[in-house]
Amino acid sequence: KGRLDSPILVETRVDIDRQYELSGLTNWLKEAGLEAQNWPQDPKNYKTPDAPYTTWANDPKLNRNRKVEDVRRSLREDERGGTRFDGIAFYNANTKILEEVFIDLPGDSVGPSRTPRLDIFKGRPHLSYDWVARALLGWGSLVCGRD
Repeated sequence: KGRLDSPILVETRVDIDRQYELSGLTNWLKEAGLEAQNWPQDPKNYKTPDAPYTTWANDPKLNRNRKVEDVRRSLREDERGGTRFDGIAFYNANTKILEEVFIDLPGDSVGPSRTPRLDIFKGRPHLSYDWVARALLGWGSLVCGRD
């Protein structure tokens, strides 16, 4: 209990931008002309599957106030950073979560030193991005199981 105890169903057949639109999230990455990819330095070279999958996730509050780079360094053998696909699935399963914690997605990268994140700005949920070397008060990273 308390570790990898939230099951989520992740849909990958629907384009990620369309999933954000359907979920009512503004996609600031797209608006800024930026793209995210799976974190290239993942120790086991994790790649988001093309087919839907299930995974177990940690409550992002467990990693509250930690830098993404620190979360990545401390991943256990059976853990990986949550991706944008995991993040939207987790949000859809827990639509009030952003009222409790904003979510970093350490399984993806935006360029060499930033990561996507889910938060609320001016009352609206959105996908944004920030530096992996910055810890912000109230933010937590989504961590998922490897298998």
